Amino acid sequence: MGFLEKYLRKNSQSVKPAMVHIYYNSQWGYIVASSTKLQDSVMNVTMEPVLTEKNDITPSQLGKTVLEGLEKSGKAEPVGREELKGFHFWQISGIKGFAAFSKRFKCVEVTENENVLKVQRMIRDSDGGYIWIKNNPGVELPLSTSYEQIGQTVWNLLHDEETDSQNEEQTASFQTLNANTVAYQLPSDDFVDRGDGHTDAYQIYEYESEEGSHSLIAFMIDNGYSEVSSQGIKKRWEQICGNVEEYRFEEQENTLYKVMASARTKQGDVRSYFFQDGEDLLEVFVEINNGFSAEQREKIEKEVKRVMDSITITQ
Repeated sequence: MGFLEKYLRKNSQSVKPAMVHIYYNSQWGYIVASSTKLQDSVMNVTMEPVLTEKNDITPSQLGKTVLEGLEKSGKAEPVGREELKGFHFWQISGIKGFAAFSKRFKCVEVTENENVLKVQRMIRDSDGGYIWIKNNPGVELPLSTSYEQIGQTVWNLLHDEETDSQNEEQTASFQTLNANTVAYQLPSDDFVDRGDGHTDAYQIYEYESEEGSHSLIAFMIDNGYSEVSSQGIKKRWEQICGNVEEYRFEEQENTLYKVMASARTKQGDVRSYFFQDGEDLLEVFVEINNGFSAEQREKIEKEVKRVMDSITITQ
């Protein structure tokens, strides 16, 4: 008797639907996570351990792994909260937070219900979780479906470009004192939303490493400069940061921002981008402290560029 037949026979009497989620990142591969119930609850939770596969596996192997995950789910007993304490399946990918993980990994859910396998693509919700797509019933497959067809169906949904367009980068906006609307793409969830930070800022996002280094992207209301000029900015930065080295001031013509200033300080690097806001200039201030690894710094710089490139200011 083959694996599929044994799986179907073992689960034909099951009252609890078997459920598995397949998470996919083109560089990392697949995470196949089996679900069970939380004790004394209707909540579904992910069981330990999860299954993993490389991104270049065949549809047949993917389908087999999906059914292995379903078998594990179908046989599982409810688990207590203590059993799950400290288990965060997504961290196997090297990503600390689930909200950041869901930005990088696509998800397909497979359930066994009423003698069929239901396969549904899920998209990222604004809170960082995954939700079903409205008015999209997914794909139903008979239990006799081959490994290859199951794997190919999952693969197709994970590579559905139309669905991906429904899960575009999140954006945010605010109104300036000049009644203009500033819109921009949010930085990754590694950056924490600090609101106005109890400062003269419209919005602040902060990234902090486990070692204590931090970085800021801040949309400023009042910068405290005597004037937006080379000397005016440098003088203010020296008051705040002390000695300023490698100072640069550039007026731009072919970029979204009009002025860019940057400098090296004892604490790290500071940089300001100035965008036209009516008759005034809106400053976006960036700070990157010392202590970040090269990889972390590259990630921060990538997010800074993405946010800067996305900024629009309209009446």
